Amino acid sequence: PGTGAATASERVVCIGDVHGNLSELRTLWKGLTRRLGEDALRAATCIFLGDYCDRGPDTKGVLEWLIKLAERRAPCSTRFLAGNHDFGLAAFVGALPGVGPAFNLDETQQPHYTSGFWPHAVPGGMHYQGRRWAEGHVYNSAATFASYDVSFVDVGAAGSEGLRDALRAALPESHLTFIQNLDWVVDKTYPWGRLVAVHAGLQTEQPLRPQLDALARRDLADPALFSDGDRGRLAPLCDRRTVRGMHPELAAASPTAVLVSGHHGFADIGTERVILDASGGRPGPGQPLQALILPERCVLGSDGSVRTFG
Repeated sequence: PGTGAATASERVVCIGDVHGNLSELRTLWKGLTRRLGEDALRAATCIFLGDYCDRGPDTKGVLEWLIKLAERRAPCSTRFLAGNHDFGLAAFVGALPGVGPAFNLDETQQPHYTSGFWPHAVPGGMHYQGRRWAEGHVYNSAATFASYDVSFVDVGAAGSEGLRDALRAALPESHLTFIQNLDWVVDKTYPWGRLVAVHAGLQTEQPLRPQLDALARRDLADPALFSDGDRGRLAPLCDRRTVRGMHPELAAASPTAVLVSGHHGFADIGTERVILDASGGRPGPGQPLQALILPERCVLGSDGSVRTFG
C-alpha cells in the first residue's frame, strides 16, 4: 500500500496478538490515541488479529475490555479475528460455528494421537483443537482457566472431566458470544489498496479463492483450510511455514495488496506481507504488543516504540 496519509475513514489499525495481557493492551491503545487523536482513531477501522486468551494473566479482563471497546465504537468499525488459541477455547466450550451432520468433530483427532489432550466424551463431539487446548500446557491455557477462577486440573488427573462444565459456567454469556462470533478473515479494498487480514496467513501453495471463501464462511469442514489434509488443523489459523509468505495469486491480482497476520511470534513488516507479533504473548523489553497503522505503515509498540516503514 501507499505510505501517504489517509482520510480518517480510510485508515486501518491492525493490532497483534494480545494473549491475556490487558495492561499492555491498554497502554497500546493509549499510544494509538496519542498518535492519531481520539476522533481519527474512532473513525478508523480497527482489526484485532486474534489470540486474546492464554499465556498472559487476564484473559477475562481482555475479553471484557474488547467487548466494551466495540460497544463504544461505531458498528462494524471494530473487527475481531479468531486466532488458534481462541479457536481452541471455542472448541472446548462448544462455541465453534455449526457444522453439518456429515462432519464428525471427534474425527478431527488423528488415530495415532493417544495422549496430550483432554480425553472425555462430549455430546456431539469436540474438535481436536479444543481437546488439545484443554491439555493446558501446549497452549498455555491454564492461565485462561485461572483468569476465570477455575482450578485447572491436568488431563490425566482425577477431576479433569469437570473442567469443561466448570469453564462454561464461569464464562459470562457476553464472553461466550464474543468467541463464538469471531471472524476468520477480513478482506476489504480501500483507496490505498486491498487488505487481507487472517490470523496466521494463507497457504501459499494452495489456490487463493477457496481459502478466502471458506474463511469468510467460517467453514471448519472445508478441505481448502486443512493443513496437509489434516482436518484437525486449519492452516490459516495455526500453520507457520505454509502460510509465512505472501500468496502469489493475491499479489498478482492486487499489486497494492497487503496480507497482515499475527501468530508467528515475531514481527516482519514487509511491503506486501506483514507479521505483527513481536511479543509472542510474552511482552517484555524489545517484545511489545504492536499495532500497525495503514496506509502510513507506522508500527506502535506497547513499550512506546514508534517506527515507520517505507
